Amino acid sequence: MNSSQKINIDQAEAKFNSLSLEERSKLSSETLSNIEGNIKEKSVISPDDESAMYIVVTLLVGTAHDKPLFEDIRTPDDLKEALNSLGSMPSDYLLKFELMWSPQTENDSLTYDEFISEYSNMIDLI
Repeated sequence: MNSSQKINIDQAEAKFNSLSLEERSKLSSETLSNIEGNIKEKSVISPDDESAMYIVVTLLVGTAHDKPLFEDIRTPDDLKEALNSLGSMPSDYLLKFELMWSPQTENDSLTYDEFISEYSNMIDLI
């Protein structure tokens, strides 16, 4: 998903948690996590046949804002505009934030086949 959604406040936390689980399930392994300052790392054994070819970064943001923060992201300029919008948001509007990326370590990999199967709705911004 490359967009911002308006969700009823009563459903917001459940939707955020659902999106978080959906995105985490795409990771082949979670090698780094930092939840409320509790940092956990684990090593991963790299496959010999393919190296990491793709990087996917996922931002999940839950805010008190009463409308979508930005339109669909389809270009690098759209991404810059969306990140600027998030960066200029008052801190008291930010309720939840998760940052995920894959691969997480130099020994981890995200192959073309994994990218296509797990992130079929992605748009190449290069």
